[in-house]
Amino acid sequence: MKGPVAIIGAGLAGLTAARTLTAAGVPVIVFEKSRGVGGRLATRRTRSGLDFDHGAPGVTPDAAAFADFLRAATAAGDAAAFDGWIIGVPGMSALPRSLATGLDIRLETSVEAVAPVPGGWRVNGETFPAVICTAPAPQTARLCGAIPAIARAAASARMIPCWTLMAAWNSDARRAESLTAPLAQAVRISGRPQRAPAPERWVAHAAPDWTLANLERAREDVAPVLLAALAASLDLDPGAAIRAEAHRWRYARVAQPVGPPCVAVGDIVAAGDWLLGPNASDAHASGLAAAAAILSRQGGAGTGVRDTATRTAAPPRRGGDAE
Repeated sequence: MKGPVAIIGAGLAGLTAARTLTAAGVPVIVFEKSRGVGGRLATRRTRSGLDFDHGAPGVTPDAAAFADFLRAATAAGDAAAFDGWIIGVPGMSALPRSLATGLDIRLETSVEAVAPVPGGWRVNGETFPAVICTAPAPQTARLCGAIPAIARAAASARMIPCWTLMAAWNSDARRAESLTAPLAQAVRISGRPQRAPAPERWVAHAAPDWTLANLERAREDVAPVLLAALAASLDLDPGAAIRAEAHRWRYARVAQPVGPPCVAVGDIVAAGDWLLGPNASDAHASGLAAAAAILSRQGGAGTGVRDTATRTAAPPRRGGDAE
């Protein structure tokens, strides 16, 4: 295969595919529209030094390959066991960063479309012999509109959003025994390994139904609602909060996955947790499958758009990650 493989998205699936291909001697270029890598394995750090794991608060080693990755990350000091989960240290973003080291990643670079051209695929004005798209399902359907099999598969996945609150107080909070609506989950950040013990920092996730009903509201309008609910749950004064910021995860989790770990049409492959399920291990398995699909094409026929998908059997799954 001549030239690098283009990988769209630097979340867990994209980074896993990129690392696997690189290890096999295949160069890659990763395009990521955000300022950092990791997708929902995310840590927000404010200018004042506060940190919040505002995406997935933890993962579980519920697949063999993912368990191997987590063991390696733990041995390297990038992960630790905590409260029944494996978490990144000193933040959840340490997990994907351990995969990103040494990769050619173009941050804050959006991709508008993937187009078939003679000799490969056009991405942002460059031609690549192969492409792996790991964007969320609705974005993959748009980016790969010229590849009907991939566009249809992505359009069939159903994603659910989540409004999230990051809040901090200078006073201690009690652990919430029950949550006030519309909250579905609250996670204490300040008690985690290698995090500063103060100030008191929490991340709260709203229930899916409430998020859907309020999806297009401004963050400034959502934050006070979620702050009042979190403060009531923790027996704290919402007016005493030193930080209260809302974040909208428009594609937080897949509610209706497609089934196979990847969909390959010639030398273009779609991957991501939307294919297998909502867990980090699903994204990891999909990234591995996408890389395997590309490697299997080496030495084979050139790129061609076909209206059928190559589907690899899904590995068995068990357990589940945090929301």
